[in-house]
This record gives sequence, structure tokens and C-alpha cells, in this order.
Amino acid sequence: MGANSDFWRDQTVWPRDTAEWVFLARATDLLGRRLFGDQWTREECFAELMRPIDATTDARTLNNIIAKHLPQFGRKEFHGSMASPPIVPIGQRDTAPGLPPPRFQFTGEEQRCAAEFVRAQNAKALEGIERFKAAQEALVDYAVGGEIVTSFRTNGEYKVIPSAWWNTEKLNYRFDRCKIDPDAPFEAKGQSWIFVSKAGLEGSRKSVVSGPGKGGGRPPEYNWEEARLYCLSVVAEHGRPGRGNRRLPTQADLISLVVEHFANKDIHPAPATVKAKVSKWLSGEA
Repeated sequence: MGANSDFWRDQTVWPRDTAEWVFLARATDLLGRRLFGDQWTREECFAELMRPIDATTDARTLNNIIAKHLPQFGRKEFHGSMASPPIVPIGQRDTAPGLPPPRFQFTGEEQRCAAEFVRAQNAKALEGIERFKAAQEALVDYAVGGEIVTSFRTNGEYKVIPSAWWNTEKLNYRFDRCKIDPDAPFEAKGQSWIFVSKAGLEGSRKSVVSGPGKGGGRPPEYNWEEARLYCLSVVAEHGRPGRGNRRLPTQADLISLVVEHFANKDIHPAPATVKAKVSKWLSGEA
């Protein structure tokens, strides 16, 4: 599920909450804090990947990355045109003389540090994107299961959204700007803001295990330590999820194994909660 980074970053464009209803974006943020505790920074909501540094990276882009993020090299950002000034025919006066664009040259150390910086930033962004997806999926799970009531606002009134409207994979637009078209709920359009019932959010605490020191909450309802050890044993045997791992090509495959591990004992925690836990375990948290 995607998200419009500018929209999620600028809360001034969000509609206000009421005593009964919480705007979808704020509700997602709240669930993220409950799922991940102090690991949740809110930057997950607008995390973006940078293009890797390679032979195709243009010189101005590389210069500006170094200037902005690697001040030890003393570069300055350049946002002017890289086009050469127009050629003035012989005999005509140059009415708008211009300077030629700078010619950037880089040391091997600059290129290496820039590439390492982008790789580190992208790894951090990917972790944030996964946490953001988990928060969205948790909200969808609750909405589909009827544990949370959602609504859309039209002409100042709140109309309840049927739970079946959430039972779809076409949710990118819905989380992109937190809007829906009640006449075509499964299409990527609409201007009606989406809200979540405040009472439902409070009730959802029962199935979300809060992080350490976050908002009290109830003790864990499942044997997460046993599940953590099982998860790490799978990783030890088959390697971390990722491309090239035939057994665990994606993190979702590992999550499915943990869910199945619980199901074999007739225990059924919310998949979104399991996903949040697995993300923590893979990052080294207990």
C-alpha cells in the first residue's frame, strides 16, 4: 500500500477529528505507535527510496547529495541548468550572456561515501516502509473483521463504510490521500475523507501488544519469546529473507511460517501483529 509523501508529511491539510471520529491518517499513525513502540518515528509515513549511486548517476545529482549529506567534503549544492549557453552567431550581440555550467569532478572517496550513504538511507527507509505497511494492514484487518468501524464524511455527515469495502487489494489510493468515492469504492478516485471510530481504536488495544513503556496496555497474550526463538531458528537454518533465498525470498514468507507455527497450536494472533514482531526480531530487538 503506497502513500503520498507530501500529504502524509503536511498535517495542516488533514481534516480535524471529532469526539467520535479520528481521521484515517492519524488512526494509522496511532496503530503504528502501538505496534512498534519507540521504534515508530512517524517518518515511516513518508519514507522514500533514493536512486542508488552508479555509473548512470548524473554529476549534478551526485554533487548535491555530497553537498547536502556529506559536509566533510565542503561542496555546495547547485540547482542551475547544466545546459551550455546558446551560441551567438558571428556579428550579432549577445543580449543575455550566461556562464557555462560547472564541470563536476569527484574523488574516489567522495563517490564511495556517497554510495554508502545512499545504501544506508535506503535500508533505513525500507524498514520504515515495512512498518508503515504493517500499520495499514492492521487497520484493514480490524475493519474487515468488524472490530473497527470506519466512515466517510459527506456534507458534514459521517456515513458508515461497509466492512466489505475494505476486503480488497485495491487500497493504495485509499491510503494515498485517505479518501474514497462512495459511489465507486474500489476505484482509485474520490474526494470524501475517511475516518475511524475512536471507540473502535480504543477497543483495538486488546489485540495489539504495545511496545515497552508505551501506553500501558495488557501483558502479551501469546508466547512471543517462544515464537521469536522459532523465527530466529528458521533464519539460522535458511538465511535472512531476500532475493537469492529460495526458501525465504521475502519477509512475508517468514511471517507466514510464524503464523503457521501459531496455528499448529490453535493460536491465532493478528497477522499484522506477527508482521510487526518479525520486523523487530530481524532488526535485533527482543
